[in-house]
Amino acid sequence: MVTAASGPLVLVSPSNGTDVLTHPIAVIKCNNQTRCIQPKLQLRGSYDVYLCKHIGQGVRFFFLAKEGLLLHPNIRLVATPEAAAVVVYLPVSAPWHKSECNKPEFKEKTIILDEGDYPQLFEQPGPGEWLLYFKRSYVRRHDGAFKGYMGYLDNPAVLPMTYPVAEAYVRPQFNMMRGRDLDIVCTLRGSASDPTRLRVRQWVDEYAKARGVKKVVAGQVNHASRTVVDTSYLGQMFRAKLIVTSNPSDWEGDFRLMEAYASGALIVVDRMYVPRPYPLVEGKHVVYYDNSNKTDLFEKLDVYRTQMEKARRIAVAGYLHAMKHHRAANLMDFVFRTLETKRAALKLLRAKAGDATAAAVKLPSDMSKLLESLATRASATAHGHAHAYTETGYHVRQQALEIRRKTIEREKREKEKEKAGKGKGRAPV
Repeated sequence: MVTAASGPLVLVSPSNGTDVLTHPIAVIKCNNQTRCIQPKLQLRGSYDVYLCKHIGQGVRFFFLAKEGLLLHPNIRLVATPEAAAVVVYLPVSAPWHKSECNKPEFKEKTIILDEGDYPQLFEQPGPGEWLLYFKRSYVRRHDGAFKGYMGYLDNPAVLPMTYPVAEAYVRPQFNMMRGRDLDIVCTLRGSASDPTRLRVRQWVDEYAKARGVKKVVAGQVNHASRTVVDTSYLGQMFRAKLIVTSNPSDWEGDFRLMEAYASGALIVVDRMYVPRPYPLVEGKHVVYYDNSNKTDLFEKLDVYRTQMEKARRIAVAGYLHAMKHHRAANLMDFVFRTLETKRAALKLLRAKAGDATAAAVKLPSDMSKLLESLATRASATAHGHAHAYTETGYHVRQQALEIRRKTIEREKREKEKEKAGKGKGRAPV
């Protein structure tokens, strides 16, 4: 039995979080969702952290980062970068020349959380390296089509990052499917410069007219900037049974996805290629569609509009999964357990290298064997579990490397098949 919780949110790390699988309905019936669903956290170390001040744009991600740092039980925010063991800098939120964090002596203790849509990395001249670098824009897209990963996939110092759920997006009481009065909601704007979202929104509108669906929202709810919590925008999603959304045309990753998950609706989204810790599993937590194929979207909507029990199961499982694994505190846990994994990996490599070359040791591009070695050593020692982290930035980057390898192999097979087919069609000489 899950009972309502009151008072401030108090988390523990490490913690397996709330069991959301055994009795999911009991969990969503709890009357204080952000308190009743405890996130899974792995971090064992504790850190004094300074978050560089917000000066320019990027206000939403700044507050998400701050929320995660404040909520994580093993992180203490300090008043100055000088007092911090780790400095967290968001390039989009504060121009470097205006930031109080721009002193050269801070560089090697600074973690970069780069949410920029652009492919360029934030770099500053001078000696030393960033402590860690996370980049949200990790794949190349054109009009919604996956065009491969950014070149920095081959750099083990640049790791993928995705947006989390904000506590403010979650309502205290979960709205059951029977209490939702909108069949489909699609709040995409779309434009000539964002043709993927434009056509998806138009497809949803076409679908509603073709199927006679009256309770539908297809288009922008209002013109709010969404730099604050927009109650009408979130309210529409909270009333939705199905939410259709899409990543932007030319990059992957937006706030809309996790805003949608916070609503508890069934999420229907175009396929994504940036791996995340505790991934969203197709048919279990999410429904994927092809953003270049209207028929595919129509067929998916037909299935989940008519098979409401199936839709309900995926919606509830997806919501609970996001609440346990993809909140702001989870993001900071991901960042700092990645840091501890980096330090453990370098320690292992330096021990193998010996005194003569230890100082020059670097992380390899392919870290699969190194991560396996850390896990093996952890399981073989009584106290080694402190470094036996899973789902770190290095683990999800390895997943991206594997996706790229399989994509290259598939394209090679398709070319060979096409070449063979053309050869068979030639007339004998």
